[in-house]
Amino acid sequence: MHACWYKMLGIEDSRSWLLALTYAQEDNWEEALRFAERLTHVSPSPQSIGTLAGVLKRTGQVNRAEELIQKLMPGDSYGAPMAIALYYFVCGEMDRAAEWWEKVIEQRHPLAPFMVPYFCIQLPVGLHWPN
Repeated sequence: MHACWYKMLGIEDSRSWLLALTYAQEDNWEEALRFAERLTHVSPSPQSIGTLAGVLKRTGQVNRAEELIQKLMPGDSYGAPMAIALYYFVCGEMDRAAEWWEKVIEQRHPLAPFMVPYFCIQLPVGLHWPN
């Protein structure tokens, strides 16, 4: 069913939030926002919401970003740590992203292993993972 929605919207598949994340890493905020908005509208998953909130903040839409993140708080429901980690990651707040990434791992989120390349490239060695 989702495949039909994605085709209608011109979105390749359910991993389009990864495209938004990739565009954000490349500082292509217009494309990042386009993909994040479309997918969050069709399928508001934690990863799409977190990515969208981060992109919104980076593009100056702080109030809207904070509204999305506040809906996820206190952040203990399943999937919320993934959204919040992605939010801080996109915002460039790597220490906060690392704090929430630990919670993603604790929840045993099925996407955690696939996100390692995104997070490990950006996260500095330090307080959270000294080695």
